[in-house]
Amino acid sequence: MIKQLFIVSLVTLLTACAYPLQLHSRDGSAGGQGEANSSDKSMKVTVSGKIFTGKYIFDGGNVISTQTYGTATAFSGTRTAQAFGSSYGTAFIPGSNMGQAFLQAGDGSTLRCQFRYIGSSGIGECTDNQNKSYDLVIGSPR
Repeated sequence: MIKQLFIVSLVTLLTACAYPLQLHSRDGSAGGQGEANSSDKSMKVTVSGKIFTGKYIFDGGNVISTQTYGTATAFSGTRTAQAFGSSYGTAFIPGSNMGQAFLQAGDGSTLRCQFRYIGSSGIGECTDNQNKSYDLVIGSPR
């Protein structure tokens, strides 16, 4: 029962949350900031005044439901007894906690990101189409 409450709480917590993003340039130049939205899997990041938008994917695991049926028949001489039954259950299948994003600016510039998100924070790396790298920090949802 506690496990099921945890799963329901986790799913509720991750639904429609906005996650703050920070990009830190590895060469000491200007970084950026933005936000990821879990309801539509969108990201928006501003780097040096340029706005990048796009989508991300994330493998955080799944909750699955199961239903099973069973029958049993017993024979004793000329008598027969039958039993029928069914059961329902749920299970959490853990994911890799890894994600990827592809973002694009109005001028065609691109930003590709890979990240790992666990609990209430994450870290990763983004690279633009000029091969400039950024460290990505994902904060707690707001």
